Amino acid sequence: MLIEPANLPSSPACLRNREPILQALLEHVVATDGSPRRVLEVGSGTGQHAWFLTQRFAELANGRSPDLNFNSGAVAAGAGSFESLQHLLWQCSDVAANIPVIEAWRDASNNANFLPALELDLAKRNWPAASYDFIFTANTLHIVSWSLVLAFCDCAIATLNSGGKLFIYGPFNYNKKFTSGSNAAFDASLRARDALSGIRDFEAVCAALNRAAAAAGCAIRLCEDIDMPANNRFLVFEKQ
Repeated sequence: MLIEPANLPSSPACLRNREPILQALLEHVVATDGSPRRVLEVGSGTGQHAWFLTQRFAELANGRSPDLNFNSGAVAAGAGSFESLQHLLWQCSDVAANIPVIEAWRDASNNANFLPALELDLAKRNWPAASYDFIFTANTLHIVSWSLVLAFCDCAIATLNSGGKLFIYGPFNYNKKFTSGSNAAFDASLRARDALSGIRDFEAVCAALNRAAAAAGCAIRLCEDIDMPANNRFLVFEKQ
């Protein structure tokens, strides 16, 4: 069982959603060989997702983690191997103010696959020059303005390798309608704090990604739209 570091800033939302996110990620991030692969996490916040996921990946790669209830059938269907997770490198990123907290969680992990955090500000579009096999973001698109969502889409397309996958976790509206009363209340609270934030329309995000891909001379395909706890979704896109 994982033991949480004491006296570090903690996100209650991360504690609630990290196991379902791990379940959703696994079948996509395992590989059939030992080649290094890299994940860029955008908007890492405290860095807790990276701490938890890299720890779990290490346990699975070494045949451990008896308390983890994962979908082994889905992984087997993809012909992947948990051993490949030892070569999966996790790159956190966030605005400068959050880097010290992320680094504190990284220090607590003692895991070499949890890489030093990078400064990434969507408003500055200062994305890393390197390309990545996977991009992951959780609970970010409803926090930032729509103009920054568009910046995220543009830069994610540019940074993702061909054949790479983009994972987006969070609440979405469908056909411009809330999926629950709690999501409607959450949206109202977001907009009361910042009028430019709010739960995004699934169709609008897909359209923005398609426009960004077309402008870059490639394509992006929605692979999965997974129902998650507490009226959230886990979207999986593949760059083609």
